[in-house]
Amino acid sequence: MIRRVIIAQRKIPIPTSYEVDMSVVPQPDPMANAQVSQRKKRHIWPWIVGVIVVLAACVTGIVLFFQSHVLPGVSLWGQDMTGKSRAQVVQFVEDCAANTAVSVSYNGTEQRITLADIGMQTDPQALADATMSAKRDGNVFTKYMPWSQDAVDGGLDATKADATKLNAKFNQQVNDPKDATVTLNEEGTSFVTSPAVNSQGLAVKPVADQLVAAVNGTDTHARAVQATVETIEPAITDVKAQQAADTLNGYITNPITFTMNDETIAKLDPAGLAKVSSVDVSETTGEHQVRKGNVLFDVQAIKDYFTNDIQPTLSSTKEDRVVLTGNDGEVIKVISEGHDGVTLADNAADAILTQAPAVLEGKSPSIVLAGKVDPMKVTETKRNVVVDLSDRKVYAYENGKLVRSFNASVGQGNNVQTGACAGDLCTPLGDFDVWLKYESQDMSGNLTLSDGTKESWDVKGVGFVNYFSRSGCAIHRIATSYAVNDANIPAMGNTSHGCVGIGWDVAPWFFEFAVEGTPVHVQQ
Repeated sequence: MIRRVIIAQRKIPIPTSYEVDMSVVPQPDPMANAQVSQRKKRHIWPWIVGVIVVLAACVTGIVLFFQSHVLPGVSLWGQDMTGKSRAQVVQFVEDCAANTAVSVSYNGTEQRITLADIGMQTDPQALADATMSAKRDGNVFTKYMPWSQDAVDGGLDATKADATKLNAKFNQQVNDPKDATVTLNEEGTSFVTSPAVNSQGLAVKPVADQLVAAVNGTDTHARAVQATVETIEPAITDVKAQQAADTLNGYITNPITFTMNDETIAKLDPAGLAKVSSVDVSETTGEHQVRKGNVLFDVQAIKDYFTNDIQPTLSSTKEDRVVLTGNDGEVIKVISEGHDGVTLADNAADAILTQAPAVLEGKSPSIVLAGKVDPMKVTETKRNVVVDLSDRKVYAYENGKLVRSFNASVGQGNNVQTGACAGDLCTPLGDFDVWLKYESQDMSGNLTLSDGTKESWDVKGVGFVNYFSRSGCAIHRIATSYAVNDANIPAMGNTSHGCVGIGWDVAPWFFEFAVEGTPVHVQQ
């Protein structure tokens, strides 16, 4: 049965206008809305700051860690050293050196050979320092990135192995090879060598090569080595010694110079060069040292040599240089060396320590010292001699002026009036230089003349001999058994085999005048 419910309807009066009293309508609370809004808003910046702080802490931690540990990408002897402390690197080097060995056999005897057994010493502290320092100079992208690789040089060189130590392990008696030497010659003018002395014994290099390969990781399974006998060379071989001598002689040809105000005040002489250098084939260079091939220069020794050997010879008062020259201006004799007046500033020699390396390496022309210099002057006196065959005279000139003349007896083949050569025994024409001198000489010889006859002579004690031709002609005191003076020469005619004879009274003066190198012109 369905019930129907009927709701009675009641009419509700509707106002003719909408007039609402807002005072009775509830208004929203603005503070309440703000609180609701604040509760609903989400802030991101605290998370960003937090992430940055965490990242910064991580980066700082990494940087701090690698300040005392090996940087990423650094290896030593083929092993990654990343993150190892210095002590760990030292231990690694010591372990490798001690535990790496090869088996070497000879004549039925087998020995376990390590690096130390053949004199190949490692320096764990130095290698640790090098490993810790690797990549430190790089930028941040290369310094901490593992793909930026840096293999530290392990410093093992098989050529430095000591063969005598290997031979001792097998009880092989071997004489030590002797190094070639480089010394200054007796004249003190150039460096010469003395030969090396080789020896014989077991070859050490194959053993050293195998050990180096094992340590470097290129051959992790060290093979056994069958030792063989070889010639053992010393460290300084003949070739290396000669290379060193050539280097040193180059500094004799082009010496190290000391200058002041563009004036050369001193040079490093050969004796000084020997004191400041040594032959060294180790390829290492220390503080205040400069290497040129197999020669090691000690810069401190250069300063000491200047201070102790050169500086005391310098004078603040100049002395002019006096020289004799030939026709072309070439110096034939130095009468007085002369020197500049030099006053060094306080501690001027200290500049040698900083400037000498560049000079030795050819990057700078000289060592420049502070101070004052009064340059010397050079006084030149030109000398030359003329022999006139027709006049039968010898003329001595100085600076173009005739200073003395002498009568002469020339070759028998020269015409007395014209000087022309009409036979075999003539004084030659041309330009010559005095090249050999004797205060007294025994003269003897034999000649076959054009007509087949023989000419011979044997004269003792010919005085004041000045050779000018390479064929043996000289200007000398006339070869007589008694004194014949200048005034008596014309009456003698031409009596020599080609030489020029002058009076006994003038020969000593001419001997002093015509120094070696003096030009001699022979004319008809």
